[in-house]
Amino acid sequence: MAESSPQTFANHGKFVPAYHFFAIPILGIYVLWTAWTLITAFSAGAVMDLLVALALVVIGFYARVFALKAQDRLIRLEELLRMERVLSSEAKALLPQVRHSLFVALRFAPDEELEGLVKRVAAGELADRKSIKQAIRNWRPDTFRV
Repeated sequence: MAESSPQTFANHGKFVPAYHFFAIPILGIYVLWTAWTLITAFSAGAVMDLLVALALVVIGFYARVFALKAQDRLIRLEELLRMERVLSSEAKALLPQVRHSLFVALRFAPDEELEGLVKRVAAGELADRKSIKQAIRNWRPDTFRV
């Protein structure tokens, strides 16, 4: 399916409507409802309902976190393979200085910008994902994200 507009720093975040705008709000409402029930009609069942509601929120949170972590590991592998092909020997030698989490931001850099960005990251000039993404001039979209 084609994107309606080109991916950029401003619009690259992904929202899954059924997750972000339905499941998470419903879980939040359910926690509030069970907490209200516990306060207004205290019982062992109400305590258990609140515990289950909180467990569902934790499950929902970790379902997203685990998927993103697995995706980040795969992105790091893909980027290392691309960097092996694209970077000079000098820039490849700097890769151990690049934190694992920063490979995720470097994936948006096109081949022609990658070496300069790797050098800037290794020098400490770009220290977080946001600054790397903002430094990219020609955005390389990633449409396969979770």
